[in-house]
Amino acid sequence: MREAREKTTLRIIAVSFFALAAHVSIDAVRALAGSGEADRSMPGIVIAALSLAIMPFLSAAQHRAGREL
Repeated sequence: MREAREKTTLRIIAVSFFALAAHVSIDAVRALAGSGEADRSMPGIVIAALSLAIMPFLSAAQHRAGREL
């Protein structure tokens, strides 16, 4: 059970970082291509806010799993 929780936690972290990286990359390519100025991005803000809200809980779960090991 513990390993399954840890695996799920790591997947959530990985997906959130890949989503953020994809968004930043797409936005950077658009800016370099000259198709738009750098501006606030609502999807980027939402992804960053969700990551900020979720990470403390995931970190605590990872810390607990580390203590159990």
